[in-house]
Order: sequence, then C-alpha cells, then structure tokens
Amino acid sequence: MLENGAETYRVEDTIEHICRATNIKSVNTFATPTGIFICIQTPNDEYHTTIKRVTKRTTNLSKVYHVNNISRQFVLQEISITQALSSLEELSHTHSLNILFSIFVTGVCSGFFALLLGGALWDGMIATFCGGFIRLVAIILYNKDISGFLVNLVSGSITAMIAILFSEILKVGHIDKIIIGSIMPLLPGIAITGAIRDTIYGDLVSGTSRGVEALLIAISIASGVGIVLRVWLFLQGGL
Repeated sequence: MLENGAETYRVEDTIEHICRATNIKSVNTFATPTGIFICIQTPNDEYHTTIKRVTKRTTNLSKVYHVNNISRQFVLQEISITQALSSLEELSHTHSLNILFSIFVTGVCSGFFALLLGGALWDGMIATFCGGFIRLVAIILYNKDISGFLVNLVSGSITAMIAILFSEILKVGHIDKIIIGSIMPLLPGIAITGAIRDTIYGDLVSGTSRGVEALLIAISIASGVGIVLRVWLFLQGGL
C-alpha cells in the first residue's frame, strides 16, 4: 500500500485489523512513507518486532483498492492467510495500466488542460503531443531506476524545449499555454492531498515528509522548465 501511494494512517489501520483477526494479543505499528515498524505481543506474552523498508514508491490507487479488499476478506474470514498471501503476491506482479494507454491518456489530459487554461486548438494539439512524449520518457527513465527528482527535471526541460520549438521557431501556438498544459499531469496533487490527510490524522512525520516530497517535485519540474527558458533567452540576447 505504501509503495502505491496509500496514506500512512490507512496502512496502520489495515495492519491492526489483520492482527486483530488472528490470535495476536496486541499490536503497535508505526508507518512512514519509507518504512513500517511493527511490534506484536503473542498470547504467550512474547514480543516480536519487525521493520520493513519501502524503497520504491509510485501512485497506483487501483492496487491500494485491491489490497484493501484482500485484507477485508481475510478479516471477515472469507479467505485463509495462504490465499491472502497468494493474492498479494499475484497483485504485486500485475501491471494495472497499459503503457500505451498511459501515454495516450497523459497526452489527452495535457491537451485539454491547455485548452482549459485558455489555449487555442494548436496549443491543445501540441500539449497533447508533448504530454504523451514526456510520459514515455518518464517511463523509460523510471525503468532504469533514475531518481524521481531527475525524471521530473528532465520532463520539465523537454516540455520547455518542445514549447520553444513550436512557438518560437515554427511560430505555432503559445509557449506559456503549451508548457502549463503539458506539466499539469506531472504536478504532485496526490502527494499534497496525502500530506494534508496524514497531518489531519496526526501523522506529523508522514505529513511533513510527503509535503517536502511534493515541494521537491514541484521544484524539479519548475527548474527543468526554467533552465531551458533561461538558456533560450540568453541565446536571444535577453534576460
């Protein structure tokens, strides 16, 4: 659940419900976006503690939904622990979204964002191409285990390059509408929402870390766009 963008309070709640459905006497759990700490007390008054590190994180709410269903079925004793583990293992190896479909949807969203923010038809068409292209680049970079900061930096740079190519060189479209529409799918909306919800539920460590993560994503995107625009203006002899 943490690997796919779930809130920490939801993860802790799921762990506690699963433990209560077994013969565990008590459980204490502490989750952060990068790790889980669990301490359980058995009926024999023995204590066991485990730590699980979360190294890869993305946003896939479909998997969070399925994990919730599996845990709920186990708590209601509709499935056994073996069946639950088998279902989780199968879920961890499934890809819920086709890559080509993801590229297509990202491009369409970028195009309509450009139109929504006052762009013309050409702006929407260029933003559609740009959004789909940077999504393809992001998928390739993520598969090579490139850090998210660099991926967003490169995505912002490519967005600015494409916008400059069409608006300044080919004289088609408006550079601001193309850039804004194209980077909208990159913005950390879910991360900000998760940070606010964690903070409201009292998970201050998780809320702060998610907020910092969202800020870094926004900075990396803006830096990528700003660097390219700065270089272009410098080449044109302006500031």
